[in-house]
Amino acid sequence: MAITKPDRAFANELSEAAGHLITPSMIHDLRRFAKAYARIQMRWCNDNMSDMERARVEKREVSLEALIRDCAASIPGVKSVLFTGDTRGYTVRLMLESGRFNTWGGAESGWGVA
Repeated sequence: MAITKPDRAFANELSEAAGHLITPSMIHDLRRFAKAYARIQMRWCNDNMSDMERARVEKREVSLEALIRDCAASIPGVKSVLFTGDTRGYTVRLMLESGRFNTWGGAESGWGVA
């Protein structure tokens, strides 16, 4: 697992927002799975898929949601995860116990995972 500069930056921002120490290693997989989830949401918007391909993508989407929930559960200060299909913004958002947010939607929209 190669921790990247964006992993470190996101961990620092989230640590401050959540009020807990969050390490880049806690964030790495979460960000990776969130990017894959965003790509799937983009496919729903842009691709004309066959029934077989649609079933495969749906299965991957459910799998990624479970992986993201598992990652988020290991991060202190995270209450829950919100999934959105709107690719114009964050498709994965963390609901923080502190109520802090980094989205235009306010506290009910949570902290977007980039």
